[in-house]
Amino acid sequence: MTICISALLFRLFRRAKMVQALLIFLLTQFNSTIGLHREAPNVAPNIYWVYSDGYLVGDDLSRFQGTPLTKWHVLRGEVVAEEVFTWGSLATSLGEGVWTEEPNSSVIFSDWLEYADRLLLATINAQNAGNSSRATELLTIADSMWSGIGLRDKVYLVDGKYETYKLALYYYATGRKDVLRVLRKLQERDSSSNRYGGFYTEYGDNLLPFSYTDVNTETSAIALLAVRRW
Repeated sequence: MTICISALLFRLFRRAKMVQALLIFLLTQFNSTIGLHREAPNVAPNIYWVYSDGYLVGDDLSRFQGTPLTKWHVLRGEVVAEEVFTWGSLATSLGEGVWTEEPNSSVIFSDWLEYADRLLLATINAQNAGNSSRATELLTIADSMWSGIGLRDKVYLVDGKYETYKLALYYYATGRKDVLRVLRKLQERDSSSNRYGGFYTEYGDNLLPFSYTDVNTETSAIALLAVRRW
């Protein structure tokens, strides 16, 4: 019993440290003048996204005009039409480094089930709707992509890169401990780094981020939502 309690306390401590570091990272990315979190500390320090970053991290978006990219709303427990996950998006500049993404229903991904992010967002949407049969059907496809270290979807098969935000979505949908163990490896732990607490965006089969990758708000916000869910 003592061993079990100790193991539980250790897991809770690690989770608390992970969340604390994430919160520190997100706090340091916020620009109070613009009212948004910047995309990334090094590769995009002067770029701000209303969608996806601002919405995911909980910024006040009331002063920004545009059509919401509602695919992300499922991470706040909402239910949307599944066709949303088949649509493309259109990026528009609002000036001062601020960009917004809006749904573009004229661009349809007929192969959307081959992309782990679209697939997993649809899975979470079905979970929110209480549609267990559809959620199971979609999650079975995602499970077939899981290699033990990442999701080998169409993007991976083309360029050999795992994308961390898809890993975070998989954890959000499943709460699997083996997925969380991999996710932890992508968090920057050096407290002296301006990337501290953030999650790197892409990694390879060696479970290391590529040298050119940065941490970013979108990936880190999804990771935080996923960890808080479980």
